Amino acid sequence: MESLYYFYNLQPVNNSCLGDPVGPLSKSEAPGYPLEDRVYATVLLATPANVSICSGGGGWASFALPAGLHSINATALPGLQRFRVQRNESIVALETGRCAPIPPTLVPRLLTLFLAAF
Repeated sequence: MESLYYFYNLQPVNNSCLGDPVGPLSKSEAPGYPLEDRVYATVLLATPANVSICSGGGGWASFALPAGLHSINATALPGLQRFRVQRNESIVALETGRCAPIPPTLVPRLLTLFLAAF
């Protein structure tokens, strides 16, 4: 079985949530682990494939990957987060983030993690 794990922040780094008791996000909240507006995916492939991430209204960021375990990432934009795995121009897996689209502002800080098996 092949799998795709993906995760992303539900709030852009430079935006703060009104009423957040913790306060605004800080790029130094976790030294050594900088906060970035990125969408991350870890994929386990049985055979080579093209794996793509589409964040918000941006285009697809595509990665030609050999068989094995790989971690990739792309710039996170407000909107839907989509993931695609292709082989020989056929779509093997197409996944849309399972939570609300990233809004441009005012969301409590959360990091989501999901699994798509194909």
